[in-house]
Amino acid sequence: MVRTRPTSRIGPALLGLFGLGVALSAVFPCDPGCPLPGQGASIAQSIHWTLFTFGAFSLVLGPLFIGKSLQNDNHWKNYRKYTVATSVGLLVLFIVLFSGVIFSSFLAPWRGMVEAVSFIPFYIWTVVIAVRLLRLPAPATIT
Repeated sequence: MVRTRPTSRIGPALLGLFGLGVALSAVFPCDPGCPLPGQGASIAQSIHWTLFTFGAFSLVLGPLFIGKSLQNDNHWKNYRKYTVATSVGLLVLFIVLFSGVIFSSFLAPWRGMVEAVSFIPFYIWTVVIAVRLLRLPAPATIT
C-alpha cells in the first residue's frame, strides 16, 4: 500500500497546492506581455507570477515525495524512477526555460507559452499514473 507513512501524504498535498495555484491564476491573469514583478506589472500580474512560482515549486517537489512513497509498493515500484525523473526533469525545465524568459529578450515575449509548455512533462506523468491506476487489480473486499 502506498499510504504507509504520514510523509506519503506530502506529495499529493503539494500537487493539490499546484492545482489550487492554477485555479487561482485564472482569477489573476497576466498583463499583456506578462511582465515580471518590478517591470511595470499590475498587482494581478504580480499575484499571477507569485502563484506560478509557488506552483512550480510544489509541482517539482510533489512527484519527488510521491516517488519516495512508491518504493515500498510492489504495484508501483516500476513507476518510482519515472516519477522521480519527472520531478528532476521539471526542475531542469523550469530552470532552463525561466532563466531564458527572465534573462533573455528573445524569449520574453513568449512567457505565457513557456509557462504552459513547461507543465507538459507533469501532464504526461499524470496521464501515465492515471492509466496505471485504472489497470490496478481491484482490492479484495471484506465481507
